[in-house]
Amino acid sequence: MIQFLESGDTIEVRPFFNQDPPPGFRTNQDPWASFCKCPDRFYSLVKPTPPATVDQVKAGRLGMAAFQFRWLPYVAGLITYVPLNNDAIITGKFTGCWLAIFRKAGQQYLAHIGTDTLPTSPLTIDVKASWREAVRAGLITEVAAVKPTDYVKGAAILAGLTPKNEFVCLGFDYVGGSPTLMKVKSRKVVAGAQSPVFR
Repeated sequence: MIQFLESGDTIEVRPFFNQDPPPGFRTNQDPWASFCKCPDRFYSLVKPTPPATVDQVKAGRLGMAAFQFRWLPYVAGLITYVPLNNDAIITGKFTGCWLAIFRKAGQQYLAHIGTDTLPTSPLTIDVKASWREAVRAGLITEVAAVKPTDYVKGAAILAGLTPKNEFVCLGFDYVGGSPTLMKVKSRKVVAGAQSPVFR
């Protein structure tokens, strides 16, 4: 789905994406404990029936497979992740977080490294340290990463991975002051994304 959104497109997400971490998650007891594997949360982009012009984002697998995607929640202080399965994955919102592909035990995953709104926040410092320690200890191998706020601007920034494993960053403006009605302001496909994330 993320591969089809272009500048000027408007989507309505009501209710907003489920950002809750899975029940029973642990936090910051050891490097791997900051990593939070999330269950699949499927959503679909539903094209409007004329004269309507706004695409609807709805929970569940609806319509054509090409318009379906998985949502990866953002949780400040945690590294949320899902396995790559040759489908689209979207996550957000981004204010300075990183989106990264990593490998563990032969499987590749997409991670949202959940920094807080301030670089000096304890949650930001802890989650960065957890990622660095996991890499240093050989628990994970970095594959590629992108910081979406380096590429797009907007009142809300989402990003994700296409079925071809291309990073796509999207900057949105809210329409009419509604937090669920968003218009694509800027879009950037990022190839050859940088790694490592935190030196």
